[in-house]
Amino acid sequence: MYPVTVRVTFNRKNTSFNTGVRVHAKQWDDAALRVRSTHPNSQVFNKTITDFTARYRI
Repeated sequence: MYPVTVRVTFNRKNTSFNTGVRVHAKQWDDAALRVRSTHPNSQVFNKTITDFTARYRI
């Protein structure tokens, strides 16, 4: 399993935040940057990812 992290870049400085979500590579949609709907917890995980990205979006 791999951790899902959110990378934030501000003023050319990068910081990564761990979302607490861990999925297998087969369960990750690279194009959509979301957990695939076939995963039993995809809705919860994708909401967590959306909340993290919204928190740091300017």
